Amino acid sequence: MQKWILGAVLSGSLLIGLRAETTNTVFAAERIVVTATKTPVPIDHVGSSVSVVTGSDIERYQLKNVVDAVQTTPGISFNQSGGPGQQSSLYIRGSKAEHVKIFIDGIPVNDPTSPVRQPDLAHLTADDIEQIEILRGPQSTLYGSDAIGGVINIRTKHGEGPPSNYFDLETGSYRTLRTAGGSQGGNDFANYCASISRYETAGFSALKGGTEDDGYKNTTIHSRVGITPSEYAGVDFVFRHVDTKGDYDGGFPATPNDPSRYDADQTYFRTEGRLSLFNEIWEQKGGLAITENYRDYSWGGDYAGKILHADWQNNIVLNEKNTLTAGTEWENEDYKDSFGGDYENQTIGLYLQDQFNFFNRFFTTAGIRHEEHEQAGNANTYRLTSAYLLDETGTKLKTSLGTGFRSPSLYQLHDPYGGNPKLRPEKSLGGEIGLEQNLIKDQLKGGVTWFQTWLKDTTSYDNSTYSYVQSANVETKGFETFLDAKPTDNLKLNLNYTYLLVDDKDPSAFYERRKPKHEINARADFQATEKLNLYLSATFAGERNDGPGVTLDKYLLLTTGAGFQLTKNLLIYGRVENLTNEKYELVDGYGTAGISAYAGTKLVF
Repeated sequence: MQKWILGAVLSGSLLIGLRAETTNTVFAAERIVVTATKTPVPIDHVGSSVSVVTGSDIERYQLKNVVDAVQTTPGISFNQSGGPGQQSSLYIRGSKAEHVKIFIDGIPVNDPTSPVRQPDLAHLTADDIEQIEILRGPQSTLYGSDAIGGVINIRTKHGEGPPSNYFDLETGSYRTLRTAGGSQGGNDFANYCASISRYETAGFSALKGGTEDDGYKNTTIHSRVGITPSEYAGVDFVFRHVDTKGDYDGGFPATPNDPSRYDADQTYFRTEGRLSLFNEIWEQKGGLAITENYRDYSWGGDYAGKILHADWQNNIVLNEKNTLTAGTEWENEDYKDSFGGDYENQTIGLYLQDQFNFFNRFFTTAGIRHEEHEQAGNANTYRLTSAYLLDETGTKLKTSLGTGFRSPSLYQLHDPYGGNPKLRPEKSLGGEIGLEQNLIKDQLKGGVTWFQTWLKDTTSYDNSTYSYVQSANVETKGFETFLDAKPTDNLKLNLNYTYLLVDDKDPSAFYERRKPKHEINARADFQATEKLNLYLSATFAGERNDGPGVTLDKYLLLTTGAGFQLTKNLLIYGRVENLTNEKYELVDGYGTAGISAYAGTKLVF
């Protein structure tokens, strides 16, 4: 049955499309992105591979958290050790999870309480998100440590216009209940956007085969306030607090009916000022961000981490074809645990980037960075990108080459049982070359990108010495393809496919784990009537290695959903996930959801 369904999906790829990949589309106005250059530019002018998920995508396809929103974009692999609230990991083009740098409104999300400073997206809801940009390939020149695989930049909404409020209620399988409410508004002087959401689920056993449900609760408060005293100056304040509680199956080895619980809090704050001088020739941005993470476990352990991040960015328009960007960043990272651990490190980085526009046809950037880590030493990186547009044929050629690095985490450096104070930054070199083509203007577009990355001095845990060591080299390579079609005004079809090869020289072969060689994402979006929208999405992942002698089976997941605009102010919606009740694993031995149904309503007033 699974083979038949897979064959139908592949052979009918022109009739169904990608679940969340909306970047490379000819069907919307020219998309503006910020992450690739730290300045607003049209996506067609970018030489790097970047995907975009918009706030309208999130609402239309009922994407309730950040993982749902980004996991089916090209080059992304995903795993989760059980259901909602369990440890989640994202990999970009075969990198490790700690090689992905994640920001919310300029606030770093990577968690200093994690042994490897890995970001955990399990608790990030998708409420009030304006746009998510996924930038693939080494990005350390602009974003420093951890950006070896790429960057995920989450931008929340600015308020605008008369005050508007909403209330959202959803319920469904596994005794799930989600409520959310918010308000937004603004004028030329001030704007605001604020919301609160609550998610509860009884869940299912984190370990496969367990009889005890591992539940999860999440309360998220978010606010963004902006003040613009003049058109040349402004300041923003962003605050986000996440309070979660959940069950998990722990122990050594883990047991499926373990009653263990955790309590985790995440707090993010940023203030950013903007000033434009000399008739907008020189724009300055300065910001201060605070990230706090706290985890408390029922067995008695607790962990607290804090990141203070300050940055100053200068954009200088040398002429209409040349923009220079220069900046500096300072970061202080702090870690404490209930076992006496108390560690701290500082880094400072300087970067310079130049953007060129030749004849509105050839766009290129060149950048360099120098960063100093208090203990791990220095790292120097560079990045070059180019995009060439042939308007006559609807063709875009793109290429990029850059280096990246990741400084060791506080735990890897200082842990008394396995830490190694001699660790130095991991380093990478990566490049890509691609082609995008409008086959039928406004109706059919496709593209393919080849990528390859070399990593050296990768850090791993050595079970023979019981410590972190650096020795292995890793090579990842492959290609990404996409196809967007709009055969009629009310039907949109999208498809992407990623082919990935990972060659890990380390005996642990950690890089190769849980990363499929073949991955396909597809979606069909049908506007059946003026008020009724229908969609069908599909995700296929091939076999994955999950340790010596362990192979995870391939799987195919189907999701269908609908939204009906009952009145101007009232939307009702519903979806069925894992439509065929596929039995699969993302992590060896951990449970996944079966067929699930959800329904909700959203009132705007």
